[in-house]
Amino acid sequence: MAEFSDNACLKITPEVIVMCVPKFHLWVHKPHCHAHFSFNYVPGASQTHEEMIEENWADSNKAMAQMKMIGPGAWQDTLDNIFGFYNYRVMANFDHMLANRLACAIKEACIYHNDFKRFNEGVVSYFSSILTSDWLKSIVLWEKDHSKPCLYEAMLQGKETLQEVELALAREEHENSAKASIVSVPLSLSSFLMTGIQLEEAQCTLELEVKVKSMGTVYQQLDIQRQRAALIHKINRFCGLQQVFMLKLRPVLSPSKLHHIDSPASFNTENIKLFIPLELDNGAQRTHICMLGVAATELHICEAEACDSLQKLCLGLWNRSTTHLFTVKNVISQNSTTQNQGILRTIQMNIHANKLRYHYAQYIVSS
Repeated sequence: MAEFSDNACLKITPEVIVMCVPKFHLWVHKPHCHAHFSFNYVPGASQTHEEMIEENWADSNKAMAQMKMIGPGAWQDTLDNIFGFYNYRVMANFDHMLANRLACAIKEACIYHNDFKRFNEGVVSYFSSILTSDWLKSIVLWEKDHSKPCLYEAMLQGKETLQEVELALAREEHENSAKASIVSVPLSLSSFLMTGIQLEEAQCTLELEVKVKSMGTVYQQLDIQRQRAALIHKINRFCGLQQVFMLKLRPVLSPSKLHHIDSPASFNTENIKLFIPLELDNGAQRTHICMLGVAATELHICEAEACDSLQKLCLGLWNRSTTHLFTVKNVISQNSTTQNQGILRTIQMNIHANKLRYHYAQYIVSS
C-alpha cells in the first residue's frame, strides 16, 4: 500500500478491520480460535447470509470443464472476467437485495430482541444482578483486548479429553515397558479400561435401539441380533482379561452377580453387567480386588469421559436445533421429510446416549 499515492490508498487503520471466520470453517481451527474469530461475538455483527462468501463459485463452476483445455494465462483471465461480472451483478442488484434482506432483518430483530429480553431477565433473576454485571464487565474487557479471559469459551476445553488421557496412559505404559522389572500382560491397563468403557457405551446404544426398534422390520431385528452376537464375543474376551487385572473379583460377588460372568448367554447382551473397578462397593474392596493403580487410572478416565460426554451432549442439542430450523425452512416433499425424520431420530438417540454416559461417569467420579 505504501507504493501507491495518497489518493489511491485506503483510509483504513488496522484497528478498524476485524478478522472473522465463517461457522462452517471455524470448527476445523483450534478451540482457542473459536471465540476470537466468531461472527457471533463481534460487536455490531448480526446474522450473516451464511453462504454469501461461497456464491461466486456457482458461476465459476460452470466454466471449469471448458477451462481445462486452455493455458494458464487465458485461464486466469477467464476467471477474472467471471468473478468481475459476478461482482458487477451484485453491485447492480444492491438496491433490491438489501431491501429484501432488510425486510427479513427487521422481522428477525423483533423476534430475537424479545427472546433476548426474556433470556436476560431469566439470567438476572437466577444468578443475581451483581454477578451478571461482573460478566458484562469481563465481556467488555475481552472485546477490547482478546488476551483477557473469555467467558464465551467453554470451561471444558481446559480439561483433558478422553483421547488425551488415553494417549498419556499409552505413553506412560510405553516407557514402563522398557523397564526390565515390568511383567508383561496380555493387554495394557489402559486398553483394558478403555475396552470396558467402550463396551458399556455399546450396551447403552444397543439398549436404545432395542427400545426404538421393538416393533421394527425383519431387517432391523436381524441387525440388532448381529450387534448382540458381536458384542457378546467382546464381553467374553473382556471377562477373560478381568482375571488378570481384577484377580480376586469372583470371591466378593454374590451368586446372582456371578451368573452374569458364568452364564452371560442367559441375559440380553445389553443387560450383562461388566463389574468395572469403580462399580465395586468401596475403595477398600477395589484395593483388595484390583491390581495396583487400576482404580486410580479408571477414575482419571471417567473424569475425561464425563467432560467428553457433556461436550457431545451440547453439540447434539445444537445439531437438533439446527436440523429443526433447516427442516422448517427447506424440507417440503414427503420423501425429504421422511429422510429428515430419520436424521432427527439418530441425533436424538445420540443425545440420550450421551446424557446417560455423562450421568453414569459423573456418578462414578462423585461416588
